[in-house]
Amino acid sequence: GQCRADIPFRFFWMYGDPHIITLDEREYTFNGWGEYTLVDVISGNTTFTLQGRTGLTFTDKGSEVNATVFTAFGVQENVSRVFVHLDPSTNNSLVVFGGSRDYTRDFYEKGDNFTVDT
Repeated sequence: GQCRADIPFRFFWMYGDPHIITLDEREYTFNGWGEYTLVDVISGNTTFTLQGRTGLTFTDKGSEVNATVFTAFGVQENVSRVFVHLDPSTNNSLVVFGGSRDYTRDFYEKGDNFTVDT
């Protein structure tokens, strides 16, 4: 893809159990459990979709808590796809896929120099 400076840019935030600040700066606390489309943009020849998955959260001792957290995000720009999710075996590390390639090891080894080629 190409970066274009002429497209208006806005931030939105998602954090915690999930707290969401939308592109129009509205704030929500949302404890739904499932998969959701968070951003869906079609502009000219570019399409962009961001999806999030939420799941139940647990205490440090493994007990369920009556709340949800983001457990995965998938993004697609035109034909490029990246998927990041919590590793279910540890529940505190990430698994990273770009296209059909597993980038998890690169993610941990390269740190700030990490990139995905899709």
